[in-house]
Amino acid sequence: FVSIDDPNYVDPIDKAAAMWIGTHENKTSMEGESLYAWANRMDTIYFHIDDPSFSANDEILGGLKELKSDLATCVDVGTSQDDKVEMAYKMRVFADDVVKYMTVPLVQSLISSMAAILGFTTTDLKDIEDYVILYALVTLSPIEVCDSSSYDDMYATLVTKGKSPDLDDFRNALNLLQSLYICLGVTCNQVGVPLFAKDNPNSSISDCVDPPDKINLVGYTPTSDAMLQSALVDLDVRTIGTLIEMEAFQTAFDVYSMGRFTRDDDNDYGYVSVKDTAIDYTNVDNMIAQDFANQFGKNFVDDTITASIMGTDDYSDMSPRARRVIAEATMVLILLHQYAIDAMLTGIDYCNKGDQDTYWWDDAVASLIGWAEGTDAGGSTSNGYLFYNIAQYLCRVSGTCNIAGDSEVNRQMMVALTEGKNDLLALKCDSAETYMKDVEVLLDTILVDLVAYYAEQLDDDPSDENNVAHGYIVATSLIPIMEKVSQEAANSIQLNMGKLGVTPMVDGKNVVLLALKTYVS
Repeated sequence: FVSIDDPNYVDPIDKAAAMWIGTHENKTSMEGESLYAWANRMDTIYFHIDDPSFSANDEILGGLKELKSDLATCVDVGTSQDDKVEMAYKMRVFADDVVKYMTVPLVQSLISSMAAILGFTTTDLKDIEDYVILYALVTLSPIEVCDSSSYDDMYATLVTKGKSPDLDDFRNALNLLQSLYICLGVTCNQVGVPLFAKDNPNSSISDCVDPPDKINLVGYTPTSDAMLQSALVDLDVRTIGTLIEMEAFQTAFDVYSMGRFTRDDDNDYGYVSVKDTAIDYTNVDNMIAQDFANQFGKNFVDDTITASIMGTDDYSDMSPRARRVIAEATMVLILLHQYAIDAMLTGIDYCNKGDQDTYWWDDAVASLIGWAEGTDAGGSTSNGYLFYNIAQYLCRVSGTCNIAGDSEVNRQMMVALTEGKNDLLALKCDSAETYMKDVEVLLDTILVDLVAYYAEQLDDDPSDENNVAHGYIVATSLIPIMEKVSQEAANSIQLNMGKLGVTPMVDGKNVVLLALKTYVS
């Protein structure tokens, strides 16, 4: 690290710009081996339908200039500490955007290389298969966080079997890549339409369409624009967990506190972070949030996630894998549970004021389902990270799915969520509140089933660190709710599963299952 006062100090933004631009002085230059020229070359073989003037290089240069200006302000002695913190956050957002624009020519290069193998274009490059493998390796990795099964399929097609490609698999991979642009942080218009697809109607390349703001999730049709951005919280959760396991703890905390996928146009800098959600329960009627605050303290959720990310307090001796379990389970089972109830209550409050807007109700639905579940009724069979996916998993492992292969709890929950939304539109506020309470009971049911599942797992092997971590957070998510019904049952769950650093299941699974049965009845 070189101090800014050192004579050898070089502005890091200048370094980044030099690495991208090279020695080119001509804005339209396509000559040479600089990244800037490469991006310009790629842009000449794509056209942008929605915004013909779009240029990845223009956006990158604009972002670098903004970063340079903000850095100068940030290190100025006259800038207050509070302003420095806000400026650092703003710079992080701009840096993220610059990286996403830098991804555009990577995607374009991968598609163009694949097109050459498929015979849609010609190329002077030798060993074009090697270029496909190279571009796939440097481009596809973020998709693993979003959709691991699709990533595995594309990796097998483009990398593992890239030297002897199957043309049908290549076509499928090309279309699959377009459907997952959101995972890479780019849009259809930014990448553009390759000229070969425009000139060759038989190229078998489907039209690229970005997901709409009013995205349908597992059959639920929203009426507000909240759905897409709210649903992307599952990718933030998954990203945080992945980074913890990779031991990139500070980066994981940055994503938790600053955001990564979920955007908000009303926010000056665009992001909504999971941490914002963790400390933003505002509805006085949210009894679940109040129960947790009374039991563990108002900052319990934020403190638990932060400590599990950074490996402090009760989690200092845990492996990164177990800490990932703690962080992800806390975000899904406690944070987003409380947030969804809070959002539905807020929607009902607006209804009581005569407002038919379903923004908050849709926000709640998205927070329980997540983007990765997809649009099909029943959700995804290989992805999904939030409450909806937990119910699907439990029905599969217990053999209790309905005739359609879905969780009956989820089926009832989707009915209640849909009917509640319709009641808000009709200003039937009391009826919407009844459906909200139905959803609350169904979420509670999922937690009870999950505690029972991990009681079984821990009874079989109480030394498994990951199951201990799961059991602890699962039990913790239910105990404050149980206490209002049966203190004895809650105490039994806490003794056997709700403590770290002690042997779990000291009374055996039958005692835990009996406590759950007592609570339910």
